[in-house]
Amino acid sequence: MNTPTTAAASDVQPFALHSLGELFAAPKDNTKYLVDDLLPMGGTSVIVAKPKCGKSTLVRQLAVAVAKGLPFLGRTTEQGRVLYLCIEDKWEEVCDHFKLLGADNDTPISPVFEWNVGPDGIERLTRTLSASPDIKLAIIDPIFRFIRVADSNDYVKVTDALAPLHNLARAHEGLHIALVHHMKKKAGDDPFDGTLGSTAINSNVDTIVNLRRNREGLRTIQSCNRHGRDLPESFLVWNEVTHSVSLGPTAEEAERQAAISIRQRIEKEMIEFVAAHHGATQADVYANASGKTKARRDALAALVEGGILVQAGAGVKNDPHTYTVPAIPQEKVN
Repeated sequence: MNTPTTAAASDVQPFALHSLGELFAAPKDNTKYLVDDLLPMGGTSVIVAKPKCGKSTLVRQLAVAVAKGLPFLGRTTEQGRVLYLCIEDKWEEVCDHFKLLGADNDTPISPVFEWNVGPDGIERLTRTLSASPDIKLAIIDPIFRFIRVADSNDYVKVTDALAPLHNLARAHEGLHIALVHHMKKKAGDDPFDGTLGSTAINSNVDTIVNLRRNREGLRTIQSCNRHGRDLPESFLVWNEVTHSVSLGPTAEEAERQAAISIRQRIEKEMIEFVAAHHGATQADVYANASGKTKARRDALAALVEGGILVQAGAGVKNDPHTYTVPAIPQEKVN
């Protein structure tokens, strides 16, 4: 039996070591974006949502925005040609949608419609990008009908399957690759923990864009970025004419406005009740106002503090708090 030699091992080079001083002094590469502070050039993203939640609609809108150099969700874009690999929808429906979005014969979008790309998809995409260096955005919709993974929950297998796409994005200057993917049927409260399959899908991309639909049927969008600026959870406003979306208020702002509206309604109910029932007790005021206990308590306290209602009584069993509307001074009446 021959003894293994170390000839092959001797050809392996050690890691190149750098000092912190060298790295501190080296010029830094500023991240360039296809969509400002959202989709980096030389990077990848995943757009995740449950079926029929609007992810394909969103990426087509993205395609038109990039192809025309128009803003996307309020953020500027770098104009360029778009490759749209559509592996699920009918070409007639997709083209009709592009027309509604404002695309015409000269809009630089190149759709590819193949329901069965085959195992050589990565190689075909590589050759396409090499032959068309003007492509700035490549959309794969959906990703798991393009790459083949025996077990989408296997971290290593998913990482290996996605690696060529990440390498492609980094190898082509100015290119971003956007992957469309599904969300779990039962997604939890964490918006970025609902991606179907292995966590490798989220961990390997530069940007995660998440679409959700709440119980009222309203859709929200938010992002988690490795670079740039996260898109806060925001409501989407649907345009029935163009079949596109725009950003509405953030969820935080909508919640704040809803709380203000509820507070104003409760205060109105309390003022009207006290005006009609001079000397009403606290229990009566609470009973005749809507809303949760804390909201009613806070509203009544604010009315008293603001001088809109006058509170009397010690607030004990035999001397409860009572409320009246303050009298208008005689000089103001005159």
